[in-house]
Amino acid sequence: VSALPLVAYNMFSSHKLSDNQALDFLLRKAVFPTFVEVTFFAICACAVLFLSFASSYAYRNAEASLVAPFEYVAIPVSVLWGIFIWNEWPDALSWLGMFLILLGGIYAVYRERRLNIRVASDIPMPASTGMNMGKNQINRDP
Repeated sequence: VSALPLVAYNMFSSHKLSDNQALDFLLRKAVFPTFVEVTFFAICACAVLFLSFASSYAYRNAEASLVAPFEYVAIPVSVLWGIFIWNEWPDALSWLGMFLILLGGIYAVYRERRLNIRVASDIPMPASTGMNMGKNQINRDP
């Protein structure tokens, strides 16, 4: 059974579809965003686009083991959002999980530095070396 007839019925009718509040919420009429909301969406989209480019640039130019721990910043930021926006504090098990995740990332960086492990980014790869060649040098036999 498709939900499309239910959505269409609810979009064009002026009364509730059912007595189920969850169903009425999911199948409610579309509301067009205001100019302020569209501006906010555009700012968020630009920020996500910029951070995606920055992240891919960082992974392209540095070791993944060095860049990945910086992504752990999302953990304390999400905790702060939960506290300031929704007044929701993490429980003890959540704090333990966050601590273990951060500790694992820090340990991975420490272990690689101490053991001086050679990572894949040190080895030239055909795809990356091909990007440095001129257009007429690609696919030539040596």
